[in-house]
Amino acid sequence: EQANVLKKAIAEEPHFISGRECMNTDTIRVTKGDILLKSGAEGVCCVVDLRKGYGMALKCHDGGARAVESAALAILQKLNCFKLAEQQALSKWIEPHLRNWSGTEVGQIRVDLG
Repeated sequence: EQANVLKKAIAEEPHFISGRECMNTDTIRVTKGDILLKSGAEGVCCVVDLRKGYGMALKCHDGGARAVESAALAILQKLNCFKLAEQQALSKWIEPHLRNWSGTEVGQIRVDLG
């Protein structure tokens, strides 16, 4: 019962997890709270997929938040956790394009799950 209350609260106001325009908030919003995740300090990301019953915690050794967020979503994608529309809506976070201060694309993060 309490887990459902928590899920409902997070799904209704996902921006309270990490703010607006970020991977955590977008993933929670797009999946309607079925996938809950939070990335944070020093490259840590914790994930729960309530549809499939999966959970994971990731740590990027160099503390890079961008890398751990892309890795978490790539793993969820590989495990077929996203519906097609969700995957499309989250594509900018799965393999994000990197831009410099003037907006010029200078690279892209790609996850190799080998």
